[in-house]
Amino acid sequence: MFLGSELFTFVVSDQDGDALTVTLTHEKNFELEESSPNNYRVLLKDRLDRETNSRYNLQITISDGNGGGVSVSLQLTALVSVSRALMNGIFVI
Repeated sequence: MFLGSELFTFVVSDQDGDALTVTLTHEKNFELEESSPNNYRVLLKDRLDRETNSRYNLQITISDGNGGGVSVSLQLTALVSVSRALMNGIFVI
């Protein structure tokens, strides 16, 4: 994979119309980007070193932040496994 590659996308919504806060924590190699309202994508920000770490846990937290009522927070965990791939005669990690 190349820097800036999109790993996956997801959509968030709130039935009450509350504003949602979406954060990605615990990983410096990845970046969370809002591609359009409530549509997010996770990008490869830094090179992954398969020799050091072949698995990365991404924690995405989604919170409605409703201060006057019930606040709901959801945490998703995505596991990224790193392996070697041969593309056009070049090994890509």
